[in-house]
Amino acid sequence: MGRSTSPSPEASAPPATPRTITIALCASAKKHQQSFDALRAAATEHNERLLHRLQHPAAGESGVRASVPQDDCVSTNSGRRGTPSRSRSPGAVLSARSGGASNNDAPSRTIVDGYIFRFLHLNYDAQRHRMVVCVHSEIKGEQPPPPTAAAAAAGGGGGGGKARTGRGSRDDGHAATDDAASDATENSQSALAAEVDVVLHKVATFGTPSAIRALERWCKATQKRRSQQRRAPLVVVDPLEKVHLLLTRSMLYKILDNPGDDGRPVALIPRTFMWDCPGTGSRRRASRAGGPTTATPLGLHSFALMEEGEQREARASGSAAGRWWIAKPDEGTGPAFTHHLVMWRTRDVDVTVPPAVQAVLPPEARRFIVQELYVYALPVVLKVYCVGTHIYVKAKPTVNLLAHLWDHTRASTALDVPVTMDSQDKSFFSTVASTSTSPSRPALSAATSGAEYSSQPIHVATPSVPGAAAAEQPAPIEWESMIAPERRWSAFLAPDTPAYAAIEKLAQNLSGSAGIGLSLYGFDIILVPQHLAHTYQRKGEHGIGHADGAAVRHDGVASAIAKLASRVSAADGAVDAAAAAATAATRPSSDNDARVRPGACASEPTTAPQPFRASDMFDPATGAATPLLLDSVPVVIDVNYFPGYTGVGEANQHMLELIARRVTAQAQNGAPHSKSGARAAKRRCTAM
Repeated sequence: MGRSTSPSPEASAPPATPRTITIALCASAKKHQQSFDALRAAATEHNERLLHRLQHPAAGESGVRASVPQDDCVSTNSGRRGTPSRSRSPGAVLSARSGGASNNDAPSRTIVDGYIFRFLHLNYDAQRHRMVVCVHSEIKGEQPPPPTAAAAAAGGGGGGGKARTGRGSRDDGHAATDDAASDATENSQSALAAEVDVVLHKVATFGTPSAIRALERWCKATQKRRSQQRRAPLVVVDPLEKVHLLLTRSMLYKILDNPGDDGRPVALIPRTFMWDCPGTGSRRRASRAGGPTTATPLGLHSFALMEEGEQREARASGSAAGRWWIAKPDEGTGPAFTHHLVMWRTRDVDVTVPPAVQAVLPPEARRFIVQELYVYALPVVLKVYCVGTHIYVKAKPTVNLLAHLWDHTRASTALDVPVTMDSQDKSFFSTVASTSTSPSRPALSAATSGAEYSSQPIHVATPSVPGAAAAEQPAPIEWESMIAPERRWSAFLAPDTPAYAAIEKLAQNLSGSAGIGLSLYGFDIILVPQHLAHTYQRKGEHGIGHADGAAVRHDGVASAIAKLASRVSAADGAVDAAAAAATAATRPSSDNDARVRPGACASEPTTAPQPFRASDMFDPATGAATPLLLDSVPVVIDVNYFPGYTGVGEANQHMLELIARRVTAQAQNGAPHSKSGARAAKRRCTAM
């Protein structure tokens, strides 16, 4: 589901004669498979469709295919470059432009009809720490080292005096050959770089800062040559200066927590803290004896302490005796360890990282973001995908993730027990869940439950509770009851609904001058019920399901919340009754940290409030959204640059539109740009 605001016809007017846009794709091979390959396929389909419309009807389909520019525009055997894109006008091939667009063609579509799209690869040469333009479509990501004459001769081996005789002359010959080949390569690279009109990248996927610096140098040199030739500036989607904002999570959350023009934060986020690990590798394991260390608040709202009213609300929901936290590496994208997260539940008054959690953190990272984990939020995450002005929303259940936590913490009663996950494991957010009602489900996400985040495999064991009966087990949970039908979410998040309008406004804030200002990005939203949200999150919020200016409470909300509270308080009463008996047995020794409340590093009674069900969010009879869902507060937990758009509507078509619009604007304006292709002055994004 998605909608966009069409640009004005003047801004989207296509060129009189179709031209070719050469796009350099810069990312790892995995990113090519995730996004770029599908984009190339969409561009090929567009090229064929456009040429079919523009070509004389008598030419036929076979003639159309013969006229489509190939991605490489070069023989893969010879390695010679093709004709530069600026001199390869499709007008020389096409007889005439077709008369008029179809009724379905919006202004944003007609601009694409003025261009043919061609692709090259901008690969990373790890040996020379530079970017290389590659015309071979099968070489993606890192550029393999080219064979040299010296290397070929070395493969022949040989020994003895005859082999050493004349060695100097052969080396001189090889050096001369290598120099000549190097000069030819440089000339070829300069010619290929001159053909590139647009750079579409996710350079952070190479996993090294050297690749980012190499792309910056390449863009600066290419931009300089284009300026000397009085050509339109190079288009970089998105500019590196803006993408830098998402390289670290700490910078991202600072931006999101900053106040906008209306004095409110750009986006509501959980309470967020920064924690520096005292050591890595063996030093980290040795530091476990030092106990937990306190994290530093990140953002203004994380400094605020729990108000007395919030403590009462937390107790009513059964979360006062302990809070859930999640630790993420500060590096936001790149190597695999950036997706390795650790979750735990603790009673510690201060925001600390327990020694058991420190032991399983990925050793490659030194700095971590510690965030409040809303386990009792609605069991769904809203994934929002943005391509320029186009917005798509998908609802993904979090039932598998909750079950993963419940299985490793005895139904959310064990404290300070680390639970690991890979955030790129899609099974955690899949509708195809292991919906067993048994309390232990070891088959769930076996790929992540036994992940090795340190030098040795981590086997998480739930600690036993002294005095608890061996037969006492957590009550089974009907996980199926928490998955709402997809059609319910589609209706709730459809365009022109208050929920969609709220997400659209949030995307506008993110793309504005106070936000990240990107065109290709996505973000994740969780829905926190009003009675569980912090005071600063409830302030000025009408709920995701309410139109601007509407009253927060609808008819029947009081009875619905009373019904929900009775179900929660019943479970909470059981917790209170059993907690008094268990406190003495689980009280820590006097040498423990004084900030830890009694019962920490142990387990609570096995009765705990259960997550919300689908019937709590949608009326079972009518399918209408309940007041609980309508009043829930949208909280942003993550933002990603250039996410995978697989299965997201017409994302690839809209990406081509975005590129065509940028190229048209650059050709018309010719404004000065910075070294990486972005405007030197940051402007407010008024696209949405």
